[in-house]
Amino acid sequence: MNKYFIKNDYCFRLNYLWRQDEPQGYHLINVLLHGAVTVLSYDFYVEMLSACGAKDCQFEQLSFLSSVIFACHPVHAEAVSSIVGRAELLSAFCFLLAFLAYAKSLKYVHLWHSIKSILLCFILSTFALAAKEQGITILNTILTILFRLSFLFISLIFLLFLRMHVMAWTKPQFTAADNPAAFHSDKFFRVINYLYLWMFNFWILVNPSALCFDYSMGCIPLITTLSDYRLWFTILSTVGVVFAGIVLLKRLTKLDSFDFNCILSSLMALVIPFLPASNMLVSVGFVIAERVLYIPSLGYCLLIAYAFMKTVTENPKLSNWAKKLFWLMIIMFTLKSIIRSIQWQNEYTLYFSGLSVCPNNAKVHYNLAKVYADDGNKDKAYNHYLKAINLKPDYEQALNNLANILKDDKRLAEAEYLLDKAVIVNPTFVTAWMNLGVVKAALQKNEEAERCYLKALHLRPNYADCLYNLGNLYAHLNRINDARQCWKNATRVRRWHSKAWSNLMILETSVNQCNEAVRIGLEALQYIPQDSSIHFNVATCYGQSGEFSKAEKHFKIALTGDPSNPTYYANMGILYHRWKRYSSAEKMYRQALLLNSSLSSVRLYLRRLRDEMKNLKSEADA
Repeated sequence: MNKYFIKNDYCFRLNYLWRQDEPQGYHLINVLLHGAVTVLSYDFYVEMLSACGAKDCQFEQLSFLSSVIFACHPVHAEAVSSIVGRAELLSAFCFLLAFLAYAKSLKYVHLWHSIKSILLCFILSTFALAAKEQGITILNTILTILFRLSFLFISLIFLLFLRMHVMAWTKPQFTAADNPAAFHSDKFFRVINYLYLWMFNFWILVNPSALCFDYSMGCIPLITTLSDYRLWFTILSTVGVVFAGIVLLKRLTKLDSFDFNCILSSLMALVIPFLPASNMLVSVGFVIAERVLYIPSLGYCLLIAYAFMKTVTENPKLSNWAKKLFWLMIIMFTLKSIIRSIQWQNEYTLYFSGLSVCPNNAKVHYNLAKVYADDGNKDKAYNHYLKAINLKPDYEQALNNLANILKDDKRLAEAEYLLDKAVIVNPTFVTAWMNLGVVKAALQKNEEAERCYLKALHLRPNYADCLYNLGNLYAHLNRINDARQCWKNATRVRRWHSKAWSNLMILETSVNQCNEAVRIGLEALQYIPQDSSIHFNVATCYGQSGEFSKAEKHFKIALTGDPSNPTYYANMGILYHRWKRYSSAEKMYRQALLLNSSLSSVRLYLRRLRDEMKNLKSEADA
C-alpha cells in the first residue's frame, strides 16, 4: 500500500488480464499514457495561459512549443520505460484532467454545471492522489493560478486527511541507505544537502545528459565538511537564486500582466508538484528520482518555451539563433530520449548505463551482480558483489548474496564469515539467518545451525524455505518426527513447495509407509499437478507396492515434465524390468546411460537384464 496505491493496483490488474506477465503490454500502456498526458499538456497550457491573459496568437504557439518540449524531454524516460513509472503517468493524467475540469467550471454561467465540473475536479484530484502523492498538488496549483478558494481549500484538507488515513497516520519508514541526507545528525548540513539535491534536480531538467536509474549509495556523496566545495557552491547558488528572485520580482511588477502571470504560473507549476519529493514536508525514500520530475517538468517546459518566445519576439537580432538553438535542443532531447529508452530495454544495458554515471554506486554493482548470477556468470557476479561491499561494507543484501555464491563453490568458511557480518549489520535480516543456518549445517555445526533457523522462524514464523531447511537438519540428526513436522508445516505455509512434499514422501517410504507416501503425493498433486518430482516419487511408491500400471502413468508424466533426467529413465527401466517388459526396460536403461554414462548401477541392471533375456531365449529354444 505504501508503494502503489489502489488505483495503480487496479490498473496493473487490468494490464495483467490483457497481456498476463508479458512486459510489452505494460510498456505499451505507459507509452500510450505519456502520449495522452502530452496531448492534455497542450490543453493545460492553453487554459493556464488564457488565465494569465494571453492573446490567442500567443497562447496557441506557446502551448504547442511547451508540449513539444514536454513530449521529448529525456527525464521522462524513466517514468515511461519503467513499470513503477505508471504511478507518475496516472497521477499526471488525472492531475491535468482535474485542472481542465476546474478551468471548465469557470466558464459556466449556470451554477449547477459549474458545481458538476468542480466535483469532477475533486474526483480526479482524488484519483491523482491515489496514484501518487504529487497528485494532491493540483489543488495547490489551481489555488495559485485560479480562484474559488473555499471549495479547493476544503478539498485539499479532505485529501490530506484521506492520504494520512491510507498510511494509517504514520510516516513512511526509510533507512539511511535510501536517503542519507534525511538521517544526517547536524541540522545545518542536512539543510545544505537538501538544497544541493534541489539544485541537482533542477540541473537534471536543464541538462539531462547524465541520467541514472538510481542515485543512492554513494552516487551523490553527502556534504559533511566545510572543506567540501559543494557546500560553498550550494550557499552561493542559494544566495544567487534569492537575489535573482528579488530582482526578478521587482522587474516583473514593471512587466505587463501576461508576462508576470506567465512566469509566476510556470514557477508555481514547477515548484508546487515537486514539494512532496523535496524532503520539506516529509522525508522521502530516495536521493534523486527522475520520475518524480514528470509533473514538475510541465512548469519547466512552459518556462523554457516562454523564454524562447520572448527572445524571438523582442530581440530580432537573436531570433534566428534562438530558433536554431531551440530546435537543436529538441533534436538533442529526442536523441537522448531514444538512447535512454534503449538503455531501459533490459537490465544489462540499464545497469551499465548507471555504472557510467555513478561508478561508486554500490547498488548499481549489486544489481549487475544479481543479473550476472541469474545468468550463471558467477565470476562476474562475485566481482560486482565484492565491489558493492567494498563501496558499502554494511550492505547486508550484497553480503548475503556473495555468501550464497561462496556456499555454492564450497567456500563455506568465507560464506559463514559474510553471513555472520550480515546478521550483525541487520539482526532482523531473515534470509541471512536462514542462509547462515544452511552454511553452519554444511560445516556440521548443527546446534548453531538450529539456532539460526529458529531465529529466522522467530522473525518470520511462516517462512516455508526455513521450515524446509530445518526439516533437513532434523532428518540429518535422525530426529524423524521433528523433520516430518517441519516439512508438513512448510507445505501448509506454501502449498506448492515441491521439495518439502518430496521429502515427506521419501521419509514415509524410508519407514515402509508407501501408502502414506502415495497419499501425500496425491495431495501434493492437487496443488502442483505437473510437478515431475512428485509424480516420480508417487510412481516409485506404486512400483514398490506392485501397482505397475499406476506407476507407469506417473513415470510418463514425470518424463514429460523433465525429459532429460536420467534417474527417471533408470527407475522406469527398473519398473519395466520387474514387470517383465524386458524390451521396454532395456530401452529405458539405455536412455539413462545416454544421458549419464557414469551410472554404474544402471549398467549393472542392464547387464542383468540382458542375461535374463538370454536365459529366456535359451529356455525357449530348448
